[in-house]
Amino acid sequence: MRKLVIAAFITLSSFLIAQTAQSAAPATTAQTKSTQKMPSKDDPQGYSKDMFDDGSKIKTELGHPATYTPPSGAVGKKMPDDIQEIVKAQFGPDFTVAAEKSNGLKYVKPQADTWVPFLVADLDGDGVEDAIIVTRCQKPMAKAVDYNYTVVDPYFTANGFGDPKITATMNNDDPNQNFIVLIIHGSGAEAWRATKPKSKFAVVNLPFDSLGITHVQAKKKGPMSPALALDEAESSGSVIFWDGKKYKWRDLGGGNF
Repeated sequence: MRKLVIAAFITLSSFLIAQTAQSAAPATTAQTKSTQKMPSKDDPQGYSKDMFDDGSKIKTELGHPATYTPPSGAVGKKMPDDIQEIVKAQFGPDFTVAAEKSNGLKYVKPQADTWVPFLVADLDGDGVEDAIIVTRCQKPMAKAVDYNYTVVDPYFTANGFGDPKITATMNNDDPNQNFIVLIIHGSGAEAWRATKPKSKFAVVNLPFDSLGITHVQAKKKGPMSPALALDEAESSGSVIFWDGKKYKWRDLGGGNF
């Protein structure tokens, strides 16, 4: 009888030991997993190091726009003290020089801090200096005959609809785009300061955040010609250039032609 009890005790003990070993196995495995190191750039454990980011690189430009850089030639001569008087004499009292881009309103999008309201260049290629002046005017067509200037809209013309009589005031209510770019083609020794310059233009509806001087091929296989660069923070920009008869607009995102 005693032998049977001992045998039963041994059998029960063996069963309990086996159960204890089975229940302890997962815990040991879990403990092993918890101490395993995660792959990192210093210890990739077989993975490519390019998969790991230490936070020093920005993977997307969302929220991190590139720092604005003005186009080549954006810095022109210092704006003359009498520029407003020149504008008034050549285009009338309705035009006001836009010395600053902001008109006092607060914008959700920050404005470029490289505002250039005055530039000089030989845009028509005759060897005489021309002037480019950024202004504001509610009715650019009103005094065109009286002051002998031409209102042109090369941007809308390039897009299939450029009658300035209709488009000249389209951006009046947009504080970011209600600018009129005046161009004075110089004449003689006084160039753009001449009392009677070669020709004068009021260019409406140009898309830009800042202006500069660049060079483009006005014609295929032709020489590089000066052009007015229209820089935009959210696009590849564009230009206007003199083709010998009129000003044309060109999107730089689509190439030169």
